[in-house]
This record gives sequence, structure tokens and C-alpha cells, in this order.
Amino acid sequence: MLLNDGVSYAQAALSMNKTVANVKHVARQLHLPLQLLPWTVQEDATLARVYPNLNLSREQILTELPGRTWSATVSRANARGIIRLPKKQYTVVSDYFSVVDTVEKAYWLGFLAADGSVFGKNKISIGLATKDKGHLQRLVDTICPGYELRDLPKTKAVKMQISDEAMRKDLESLGVVPNKSNSLTWPQKLPTGFELPFILGLFDGDGCLSYSNTKNSWQWSLAGTESILSSVKERMEDHFGFSFGSIHKRTHTAMCSIQVTGYKAVQVDAVMSSFDVGLERKRIRSHPRSIG
Repeated sequence: MLLNDGVSYAQAALSMNKTVANVKHVARQLHLPLQLLPWTVQEDATLARVYPNLNLSREQILTELPGRTWSATVSRANARGIIRLPKKQYTVVSDYFSVVDTVEKAYWLGFLAADGSVFGKNKISIGLATKDKGHLQRLVDTICPGYELRDLPKTKAVKMQISDEAMRKDLESLGVVPNKSNSLTWPQKLPTGFELPFILGLFDGDGCLSYSNTKNSWQWSLAGTESILSSVKERMEDHFGFSFGSIHKRTHTAMCSIQVTGYKAVQVDAVMSSFDVGLERKRIRSHPRSIG
């Protein structure tokens, strides 16, 4: 195949179940450079239709052009004068987390502490399953209105990634630091009175609500580092007046979990559901096995 005229690196990679980089490496070793596959009239028509569409991600565009790489697609579009305008500009509410003084702010802080990340040069990122796109859109509308979520069809996910120095610094001061999966701790700057919405944010990111048919019982559980769960456990026990049991340590990982079942789980859910924010599918009232 490497000697055939009209075979692109991408097409060879597809047929050989290899990456483009692997095919190029083998071709160089064998001194067998691939010929570039000319663009067909149909491909040019598809390119003109999908490339300018900002609602389509790179992955979606390449799905319409099998065998083509993104760099080849961009080069062809430039050669044909097909323009893909820059994405719509958005505005970051840079000081949103400078003071956590509302239930909504405490919730989103907890949610980012669970599912978000900060990295690189002031990058703030979070990805969710496509089924929760509406929830991520609410976060976007709150902290960076105008931002367009990126769809990731291959992983059935959506992603937000913004860059803002002030927000990154505020998040880090509240415990959302790089590589926090192994080091997340309770935010010491979180004002009294906002503990429960912060915990709700953690739960919507790293928690689980389930129903056991065999035990005829609900279970409310939360995963996290031992440090953050120790703080959560202490505050939840103070509020509800019952024990959340022991912290369950998992093998070969820094992640642990706490849980309550039965009437305790129902009480926790009832209080958490009273907040006008959150991921509705993680509430008993919206569960397929809802009660009362």
C-alpha cells in the first residue's frame, strides 16, 4: 500500500489500524514516502459545507471527511479560500470566586473542586458527559457568558476550557489546585453558612445516589481524598446529628468514600434538594425509583 499512488498517510493508517505517526515512521524507515491523495469534487463540496460551521467541532468535521487529517483539511480550506471565522468571543467574570458569598458560588466551587481542573498558563477546564450538557451550560452562563461548549462525540462528552489569571488564582486559594485529585482539602476561606452547598457541588461531581432493590433502601455516597472527606464528614454529622460511618479507603489510589443509607440518605437528599441549584438527576425526586 505504501507504494500506491493516491494513498494518503491518514488512509493508510485507517486501513492498517495504525496511527498516522506510526505509518509515517515506517514509511521513512523503508524510504517509501506516500503519495498525497488528491481532493475530489465531492470532498471539496463537503469541505465548503462543514468547515465554516462553527457549531461543528474538529472531530465532527473530520467525520465528514474520512481519511483526512485536520492539518490537511485546514490547508485545503485555505487553498480554496474557505474561511472558518474565530469562535465567538466570551467574557470571563474574573472575580466570580474572589468572595464566596452566595449559595450558587459555593455550589459551583464544590463542583469545580470535584470535576474541574486548573493547569498550564491560567487554564480552567471541566468536561461532563453529553447528557449533562445543560448543567455545564449553566456554569458557562454564570462564569464565562458567550463561551461555546466544545462537543466531543467520540467520548460522548462536552468540555469547557477558559483562560483567566484572576479566576485561576482565586480557585487555587480555595483549594482547586493542579493535580488536586490526590491533594484536595477543605477550602479554609469558605465562609460559615455555605458548607452544605459546597458539599452539594462535590456530590454532583463525585457523588452517587442509588437504590438497592434487595435492601429496599437508598444510598447516598461521596468519593474524594481522605482529607476532604474527613472535613465533609465532620460538617455533615454536625448538621444532621447522625454518624456518616467510617471513611472507606480504596486500594492503590488516594480516593476514598463515605456513605449513608436508608432514612439517613433520604434526609440528606431532602436537605440538599432544598437548594435551588444542582444536577437534578442526582435527586431522589428525579430518580427512576422515586418515592412518595
